[in-house]
Amino acid sequence: MEHEPLLFIKTPSYAVQLAINESTLFDESTSIYEIQAPRVIENALIAHQLRFFARPTKKDRVLLVVLKNDERLVGTVERLQGVDVTMKIFEKKVIIDGNDIVAIYVSKK
Repeated sequence: MEHEPLLFIKTPSYAVQLAINESTLFDESTSIYEIQAPRVIENALIAHQLRFFARPTKKDRVLLVVLKNDERLVGTVERLQGVDVTMKIFEKKVIIDGNDIVAIYVSKK
């Protein structure tokens, strides 16, 4: 003997469409993503100085930046983003790695 429901309620059409759309959104992925740790400036003193000199001021602070390869850059710090330091050197913008900086000197006027 087969039992039939006493009351049958048809599912609204919008609920059926919603269920179909949700199933397509949650496809399984077999891709593996490696999350890279954010790079930071290793020398705490250099990082602190760069954050300070990257702040906006009324007058530009002209700096002498010494790099690991003994290159010397004279200019102002425009922006600091992670380890990337954007410097303005003779009307030209240069991006350097903050971990390559050995020392920062402020020019006296």
